[in-house]
Amino acid sequence: MKRKLASLIFALLLVFGCSCSRVSYEINVESSKPTILPTDSTEITEVTFKVSPRMFSDIKLLASKSDLIIVGYVDKALPVVRIDAVALGLVKGIPELEENVSCYQIRIDQVVKGDFAPGDTIRVDMLGGLAEGVNEIYEDLQFPSEGSTYLMFIEKTDRTEENKYFLYRFVGTFDGFSEIVDGKIVPQKYTSIFKSEAPINEVMTTVSEAIENS
Repeated sequence: MKRKLASLIFALLLVFGCSCSRVSYEINVESSKPTILPTDSTEITEVTFKVSPRMFSDIKLLASKSDLIIVGYVDKALPVVRIDAVALGLVKGIPELEENVSCYQIRIDQVVKGDFAPGDTIRVDMLGGLAEGVNEIYEDLQFPSEGSTYLMFIEKTDRTEENKYFLYRFVGTFDGFSEIVDGKIVPQKYTSIFKSEAPINEVMTTVSEAIENS
């Protein structure tokens, strides 16, 4: 456990102490300081990152940055995986960096923008989660819930299938997905795009107009 913790600290020091090039995950963590809390009984190391969120206040800009806008059902929250981001080409300039990735299999129910059709599935990836005894927590970051339906704004990155991860990601830190419950939208706490409890039909009209005018 001590060896694992030492390796983790070393990797984090490399990230925060040197200049390196990394794919943007919509969360700037390069200037933040992690809090490392090893537990006693379960041998899980918690790493908490402070983030500099990417936020939107203009629906037109959010729509223009999105390659895919859908109503999607989270069919499955896939097991969190711990990856070598350097080996996969996601990070450059340092010898190694391990990161946790939470992956979600999304069933597309309605397409507002993008080259997909209802019934298609897509995998969207996010940083964070618990894998291999390390729980990576990004402050204030929310994750989709399996079995829930959301209005989603998704970006296709310049990653390739060879990179395996982050081919698709949510746009922005808090604006990428808002839950739909009983025909109304329930946006994340820190979004300034949508009003809570707004009827989804009205929201979809707003989004469609934003796409036309963006």
